Amino acid sequence: MLLALGVGKAEAVHHLVEGAVSALWPATALQLHPHVTVLLDPGAASRLQLKDYYRETYAAKPTWQEL
Repeated sequence: MLLALGVGKAEAVHHLVEGAVSALWPATALQLHPHVTVLLDPGAASRLQLKDYYRETYAAKPTWQEL
């Protein structure tokens, strides 16, 4: 699980979620984990280019997949 809060984490979150795995951004290694959960506040999510898609996908999750 990764919890990111605030706009100061937005760039790292962007690389984690939408970038390639890289030693420059250690959190990107979580992309290789089969069961990671990322929790963000609006500030930390502010640089995500596909945030609307992520919100829609989460909203459509079956109840058995919720947190």
